[in-house]
Amino acid sequence: MSSPSPIHHSSERVLEFDQLRQLLAIYTGSPLGHERVMQLTPSCDRQWIERQQQLVAELRGYLRAGGHFDFHGLLDPTTLVNKSRIRGAALEITEIRDLLLIADRAAEWREIALHPPVEVQDKWQALLELSQTLADFTLLLRYFRNKILPDGTLDDKASSELARIRRDMEKQKRAIQESLRAYLRRLSEDGAVQDELVTIRGERFVIPVKVEQRRRVQGVAHGASSSGQTVFIEPLETIEQNNDLVRLLEDEQAEIHRILLEMTARLGEHADALNNAVYVLSELELQFAKARFAEDYDCVTVKLLADGDAAAESVPSQPEVPPVTESPVGGSSVTGSCDALVVRKARHPLMERTLKARGVAVVPLTVELDAEHRQLIISGPNTGGKTVALKTIGLLALMAQSGIPVPAERAELPIFDSVFADIGDYQSIEQNLSTFSAHVTNIDLISHQATAHSLVPALVPAPMIARAVAAWTSANQVAIICGPALGGLIYTLSPTLVSAICLVFFTASITLITLVRAKGPAANREPPTFASVLAGFEYIRSSRRLLGVITLDLFVVLLGGATALMPIYARDILSAGPIGLGLLRSAPAAGALITSIVLSRHPVERHIGRKMFAVVAIYGVATIMFALSTSFPLSLLILALLGASDALSIVIRFSLVQIETPDDKRGRVSAINYLFVGSSNTLGEFESGTVAAWLGVVPSVLIGGFGSLLIAGIWMLLFPDLRRIDRFEPADKRPTES
Repeated sequence: MSSPSPIHHSSERVLEFDQLRQLLAIYTGSPLGHERVMQLTPSCDRQWIERQQQLVAELRGYLRAGGHFDFHGLLDPTTLVNKSRIRGAALEITEIRDLLLIADRAAEWREIALHPPVEVQDKWQALLELSQTLADFTLLLRYFRNKILPDGTLDDKASSELARIRRDMEKQKRAIQESLRAYLRRLSEDGAVQDELVTIRGERFVIPVKVEQRRRVQGVAHGASSSGQTVFIEPLETIEQNNDLVRLLEDEQAEIHRILLEMTARLGEHADALNNAVYVLSELELQFAKARFAEDYDCVTVKLLADGDAAAESVPSQPEVPPVTESPVGGSSVTGSCDALVVRKARHPLMERTLKARGVAVVPLTVELDAEHRQLIISGPNTGGKTVALKTIGLLALMAQSGIPVPAERAELPIFDSVFADIGDYQSIEQNLSTFSAHVTNIDLISHQATAHSLVPALVPAPMIARAVAAWTSANQVAIICGPALGGLIYTLSPTLVSAICLVFFTASITLITLVRAKGPAANREPPTFASVLAGFEYIRSSRRLLGVITLDLFVVLLGGATALMPIYARDILSAGPIGLGLLRSAPAAGALITSIVLSRHPVERHIGRKMFAVVAIYGVATIMFALSTSFPLSLLILALLGASDALSIVIRFSLVQIETPDDKRGRVSAINYLFVGSSNTLGEFESGTVAAWLGVVPSVLIGGFGSLLIAGIWMLLFPDLRRIDRFEPADKRPTES
């Protein structure tokens, strides 16, 4: 029962949303409600959030009118309900009682919901809609009335047969006891018995006899006392009476089992209604917890800003805590142009709880941002409130999208699809991360959370995707060529300076990403499920073009791992030395850079499919030529050609993946594409090294080149549609083939 359409990234741990859930759980009274609270997650679904807000608002009015409801003792009986559906299954009496408690509380709340207090009748719509789904359990509860005792046993009234059996059992017990008492009186006169009492061993009535008098009492021994001085004997004259009692006990158990089968079947007939009652009661307890929390912490309902809304009377941010700086909390609004954020006199609920116990008031925080002020830098001395300010804003955003009122005087927020936070001083011993590097790693995660290929189609029109991919390839190749050289040079000056420059670049990347404005409607978002995880694979399998493009890349890269053997070529075949090895490594990147720059100005527009297969063939031929070359200058030219053909292939293949994938599956398909590319690079290097160890370096590279040519030829036959692609056109704009 988690929230629908949960936000992609919430920074829950950093913003202490888990602790907020635990605070909210204090207001629950049952394991059922506690579990529901702990499942609560922020959502991107505006309709769900607004419904949650309305439910809480109506319950706050109900509480103020003196209303209450008892949830204590409710458990999640889903397993029991499912068991009741099984023919021939019998629930235990305590399990039946747990289900009846659900039905009883559901019936009680249904009566309240249908006849609410006069003070709240005009503000009861959401609760009425939720409660109207509850079934009428009157007949079910009437059937079970007076059949189960408080101690968890069946009442004699559970059935007429059970009542008769138990009456016979009582009569039989009295008869046995009378016989044994008479027998005891006779034995006591001779001093053979230890005590004049009747006891029970193994469901049979016995008498205690002194161990030395054992032979004087005819009967069956049923054990001895712990001291060994007393033996418990069942006299012969009561054996048949005890046998009759045991038979009655067996009849009683058989009748109880029959009754439990009947009761279980009756509950199974109401299984769907009981499951719905569990859902409604757990949802109600969640909303009651929110309402009680909101009353205790003087909370307000958050106004969710829609497209075109602007916060009234917005002014530059004026925090009432001393201004400070730390990593910002950020997010991107699902609703598009909701460029405003207002929280006035907001308080961090966890801090307020702590300080309230000490009799100290929280200093409230006011922050107001609009379209002209989308970023906020807070700076100042230590212990000045920087972290509190950031965590308050982030936590209130998560609370708002969980349908929880926030402790503030006023709150107006957009709906965020992600909330990112990098706050605090932490290290990871397990991952060998210092405090600084841990922050850098987290910022890197934030900057990569939304993949570039998921963003490109939303930012670039379809006809421009090839140029965009070419520009991205150019930037990537510049980084590949210049990055190691610059990094090594700066490292000789100061290792710390390298990390500092990386941090600056990461921060600049985040800033640039926040300035991006996507045009067009927001994509429909679905809650992640196991089926949605597999949806990307299923779509690729169903699309012949996508399957051909991605698998072509997988196998060609797998076979074309010549660069992995470059150090051996430089040393043993070309005698190039370290400097020559550096030039050899840079040659493919240089060829790719030149090609991608040309493609960004003069993109491939026609005969896309044939050109893709052609450059794959060129890639294979270049690999074969490199394998046979013993000239250093010629090898440089061949490697540049290899990089150029690879760059052209990348631009075509990546553009096709974006064009051929619908918006709602693009992220998953791109992730799978990257998975294949990354794994094929690694496996390709492994394949080249393994074959080189078996057959030698030159045969290993030759096999890769001829293999690439073979794959290109086979794929042209297996995927003729791929060969016939003429332009980069989405499926909905492609001319229909007759």
